[in-house]
Amino acid sequence: MIPQKRTSDEQILSACQLTNVSEREKRRVILAIDSLELLPFTVTDQRGISRAALTHNTLLANLPTNGPVTLRVDPTAFFRNPEKQLCIGCSPSPSPGLENLIATSPYAAILLRMNFVELSKSTCDLLNEDWVSRPELKFACSKLLAGCILLNTANSHAIMVNCVELYGRKKQIDIHREPFRLIKGKAPQTSIPPFGETRYDDVWPMTIASKDGDRLTIGTHAFNALVTSSIRLDLKEPPSIGGTTVSFSLKDTQSSKATVIFLDCESIKAADKLISDKSVQQNSRGNEVEQLRQLRSKFDEPSTYFRCRAPSRITKDHTAQPFTIFTLVSSDSLEKGSGRAAAVLFNRIAICSLTKEREMELHLRIVKESIELCETSTKIRGILEDIEKLFKGQGSIPVLGNKSLNLQLTKLAQELASYITIANKTVAAFIEDRFSPA
Repeated sequence: MIPQKRTSDEQILSACQLTNVSEREKRRVILAIDSLELLPFTVTDQRGISRAALTHNTLLANLPTNGPVTLRVDPTAFFRNPEKQLCIGCSPSPSPGLENLIATSPYAAILLRMNFVELSKSTCDLLNEDWVSRPELKFACSKLLAGCILLNTANSHAIMVNCVELYGRKKQIDIHREPFRLIKGKAPQTSIPPFGETRYDDVWPMTIASKDGDRLTIGTHAFNALVTSSIRLDLKEPPSIGGTTVSFSLKDTQSSKATVIFLDCESIKAADKLISDKSVQQNSRGNEVEQLRQLRSKFDEPSTYFRCRAPSRITKDHTAQPFTIFTLVSSDSLEKGSGRAAAVLFNRIAICSLTKEREMELHLRIVKESIELCETSTKIRGILEDIEKLFKGQGSIPVLGNKSLNLQLTKLAQELASYITIANKTVAAFIEDRFSPA
C-alpha cells in the first residue's frame, strides 16, 4: 500500500474520536465503518486546522470544494476495500476541485468518465522516497503521475499529462540526472523544490528553460518528471509532443504555487500494485520499448535503459506516444533510407536491453543490415561504417561500458532528431483523435 503519515484507519478512528481505545475496540470500529462503506476525508479550516471526517463512498465526488473550508480526500482511501474497484463510469459528477474546468472544457465528456483526486501529503512523501533503498519507485512513480492534471488556478489554464519520463536526482542512480554544475560561477536553475511556502510538500511543478526550449517538469527530492506529451483541457489546442511544452508555462514562483495537481485514480491503483513488487523492472507489461526514455547519449550506461516512461490511460497505445530513437522504427514516415537504418539499429539495442540487461551486445550482422538500408554517401552511413570498424573481426561487441561505441551512437542519435520531429506530427493527430468525442 502507498505509505502515509496518517493511515486511513487512523483517520477513521480520529473522525470517531476513538484513537485511545483498545486495539480490539479499534478493529471493531474499523470493521463497522467498512461495512457501511464509509471513507475518510480531511476538513481544513481557514486557520489551517485539519480534522478527519467520514462520508459514504458514493458521495465523495459531490463534496463541495469552494468556500472557507478545504476538503481533501487522500487517494489511498480508495484502496480500503480491494474487492471493490473504483468505477470510472459510475459517477456523472466532476471530481472535487475540477468542477469549473469540466464545466467549460471541450473534453468534458471524457473527464466525466474519469476520477481524479488532488495530490495528498502521503503521496508527496512517497514521491520523495529515495531510489537507493527503493529502486522500484522509479516505475511506480512514473505510473502514478501519468494522466495527471495540472491546473493553474491563477489563469485557469489546465493540461493533462499524456506522457511523463522520470529522471533520478543523483548521478550514481541515474546518469541522466538533471545537471547542477555551476554556470559562470552561479548555481543553475533546477526543478528541486524550493525552501519555503509551497502548495505541496517537496513537490514542485515548474518550467525550466533549456537550449531546446521550455521544459515542463514536476520536481521532488528523489527525481524530476519531464512532461513529454500534454494537451490543454481548458481549450482546444494542438497537443505538445516531445521534450518541450509550449502550451502550458510555469516560469515564475507564483505560477508554480498556484498550480494544483490532480492524480488519475486508476493510475494510483496501478502504481500501488507496482509498489508492492520489489522485483518490478517496468511500469506495465505492454509496450516495453516505449517505456524507455527519449535519450541521445550515454548508451554505455545501464541507467540509460530504465523503463520509467509512462503514458496516460487515454494515450496508452503506441500510436499516441511520442517517438524516441528506440521506437522510431515503427513510424510509417520511415519506410526506407538512412533514417530507417539508424532507427533499426537503436530498436535492436532497445530490445537487447529488455532481454539481456547487463549482458547487452550489438551484433555485427545488425550493423551490416543497417548499412545496406542506407543511401550512399550519407552522414548516417558514415557513422554506421565507423561502428562496423569497432568489431575488429568479432561477431559482437558489448554495449555497456563501451565508450567507443557510445561515441558513435551519440552521433547517430543526433542525426535522428529531425526524423523524430516529423514522426511526432502523426502522434499529435492520433492524440487529438483520442480526445475527440466518440
